[in-house]
Amino acid sequence: MYSPHPEINARRQAWYTHVRQNMHQVVEPDGRAQSVLFAAPYRSPVWILPALYTGSDTDIKLANALAARYHNDDRGRCQCFNIFQTNLFAHCLHRFDKLLSDEARQVMHWHADLICNDPLASQRADFKFQGANDNMPMMATYGMIFAGEYCQSQSTIDHGIWNLEQLARQLRRSAWLGEFNSSTYTAITLSGAAKIASFSQTPYARELAQKIEHRIWVELFAHFHPTTFLQAGPQSRAYIVDRCGGTHSLQMLYWLVLGENLSGRDPIKTYFDWDGKEVTHFAGNAMKNAAEFCDLFDADFHLPDQIKEWMVNRQYPFTVQGRAECFKNPMEQGAEYHTYTYMQPDYTLGTVNTAITDNMQTLNLYTTYKHADEPTNFTQSGTIFPQYMRNNETLGILETSPDKSATGEKFLPDHAWYHAYQHQNHALLTAIPDPGISRKPISSLKLGLIFPCHYQGINRYILGKQIRNSNELSSTPIIEPISIHTGSIYLHVQPLILAQLSCEARIRMTDHNKRYQVLELVTYEGPKRTFTREQLSLLCTGMYVNIVEKNQFKTLEKFHEHMSDINVLDYYSVGIRNIRIQHHDIDFELAITAHNLGLRNACVNGQPIDTPLMSIDQLQIDQLPFMGKDIPQTTKPFPWSDSMSNHPANWPWMIGSDGNNAAPNYQTYTAIPGLFD
Repeated sequence: MYSPHPEINARRQAWYTHVRQNMHQVVEPDGRAQSVLFAAPYRSPVWILPALYTGSDTDIKLANALAARYHNDDRGRCQCFNIFQTNLFAHCLHRFDKLLSDEARQVMHWHADLICNDPLASQRADFKFQGANDNMPMMATYGMIFAGEYCQSQSTIDHGIWNLEQLARQLRRSAWLGEFNSSTYTAITLSGAAKIASFSQTPYARELAQKIEHRIWVELFAHFHPTTFLQAGPQSRAYIVDRCGGTHSLQMLYWLVLGENLSGRDPIKTYFDWDGKEVTHFAGNAMKNAAEFCDLFDADFHLPDQIKEWMVNRQYPFTVQGRAECFKNPMEQGAEYHTYTYMQPDYTLGTVNTAITDNMQTLNLYTTYKHADEPTNFTQSGTIFPQYMRNNETLGILETSPDKSATGEKFLPDHAWYHAYQHQNHALLTAIPDPGISRKPISSLKLGLIFPCHYQGINRYILGKQIRNSNELSSTPIIEPISIHTGSIYLHVQPLILAQLSCEARIRMTDHNKRYQVLELVTYEGPKRTFTREQLSLLCTGMYVNIVEKNQFKTLEKFHEHMSDINVLDYYSVGIRNIRIQHHDIDFELAITAHNLGLRNACVNGQPIDTPLMSIDQLQIDQLPFMGKDIPQTTKPFPWSDSMSNHPANWPWMIGSDGNNAAPNYQTYTAIPGLFD
């Protein structure tokens, strides 16, 4: 059962056909793996099953051989719970039962039975929607509904529906998912909701899942920038490879439902005829990426026509604001996200106030822009984002995939805690180094503003009074403003570097491996030394950013002169960092505790910043699912009949992926030694 839209089906089948034609690269006809990534117990062989089960008899035979190996592989660890494989198998059992061999059915039924009967599988408390890793609770949710329907376990179905109801209630009090606008993960959550809406035998589950899917489409399309073909706005979880604008999970869904012209993508070319430049996941391993997208595509997507038209015919300027729930912020506190995204035809600027946990993946400030006058695909657009680096780390370092078949860019974690807010095309970003790097030898600390240049670089820039062309490097030992011409925009950066530790260059434009141009704001550079947590908290840095279309000024020099007419106040007193930016008709004011970025006040033009539940231009909010009078209730107040004896994982914010280290046996909370001593 797939969507009645013939164009969507044609693109899905084109993708599946290319995957099937390339299976010989990773597995033998009998299912034996040529690539370690396609051996049991890994995910890829299960992700790829929908492409094979919808193919020829030969493809179906291969699918059954791949599934059967999960009980007949000498690698072991196949017969245990895993949030990916277990729920994927439940979906395939429910969907492709008539095509399964006895051996494949035995494997899938084992996992479905596990879901229904083991409290440490998908029913674990860890997999409720809680503002973190929404994609995993969604996998657990469809796993419970499909396993419950196949095994005729009403209590398991009810638990899955309870999960859906909890997400619906979360979307009543929030604009976005907890794992909001994520280029990698939101697509998985959306696909999971679409799977339930497409294949569940329970009418109420289908109805509720379709409403959730509708809300996620609104979240995604509100942040899609059709003139650059890029996903705009801040993201709760994004890797370096996502931030560059390459083809990731969300872009794959856009290609599927919108086509090449509106999405600006040709993923078949990306993954099966690589241009040598585009950055993708899994160290560039095409078939591992392809396998994940096969599972992603296996649903009938219920894209409301009016939402598509609203996105395509967007009027500018366009502003999006919303609330989401953060499991906990870098200070280990429960928190709220407040996002703000501003769009013009030539560019976007988006921010979010806080990050999830250690901030390795949160994208707190993000810009997309046109590089060509009228881009025809994503390669003619660009992105800009911050990254805090230590010890001479550089972006664009290459690594080899585990099966040695591909080479791609390595993920570089961020080492700062950020607070950001904005008004239209103005944004203020403040940062301190992550206290987690205290007591570790450090030779440099710097906040970078990153310009990916895989397809094109910046045009010109002015650093203080130094005028430079795109490929020229420069630096200054003092704090000076920078103006940059890149593509269709002029970007102004006023550095905020409160600490005055020794370094030869305070600000410089650098090159990272011929893949990124980086404006570096240097806090420390010198002999290796260690910093205490208190010392790191005082190494305050940040930037004030302003973006305009280049046609608003005759030259970059005129823009720089205008933007440099600015008053900046930035000082530390009684534990509070106080910042005030006064520039022509904008007045930003921020008071924030330096050691943990606790907010005291944030104002624009003397008024506290607005943090609405949801505000989206040109969209009637109260008509959306779970808004207005559509307030979701719950059919079951509490799904764990055993009083939650299924203790959550040791790292609950991560959401444990398997059952081997997920819980201290089957103890109840009260039985755990020391918990209430």
